Amino acid sequence: MKKVLIVLVVIIAGYFSAAYFLTPVEGDVEGGVTIILIDEFGNEISNETFDFESEMSLFELLNIEYDISCADSGYQADETCDFEQLGSHIILEIDELQTDWNSSYIQIFVGETASNFGIDRIMLEDNTTYVFKYVDLGGGN
Repeated sequence: MKKVLIVLVVIIAGYFSAAYFLTPVEGDVEGGVTIILIDEFGNEISNETFDFESEMSLFELLNIEYDISCADSGYQADETCDFEQLGSHIILEIDELQTDWNSSYIQIFVGETASNFGIDRIMLEDNTTYVFKYVDLGGGN
């Protein structure tokens, strides 16, 4: 009986965890945002402001305004961005900002705070700056 109760608690906790991490955070219906791209040398390679008129995710804006590439199921570059892992895309490339996901990745900041959410869960908020920063994990590039 004790094992059944433990399994039941784990299943319920897993369900609520999945629901939390897969539900988008609410954003604004309209406004303007700034997108900054920072390369592997710490240089700002892009700083652009965009208006939006409907509640949308950061991924949706990137997909409209930039040439992006996402990881497929084998972590290879895929320009269609059809594959999602745990309800979110894994961005490998935004215009000239590129990563291989093995020795580097692109970290997302909302304002000055590193995001704890995937790009599909980050909903746009008016007057917010989103920074995409190349991060080297060491071990070559």
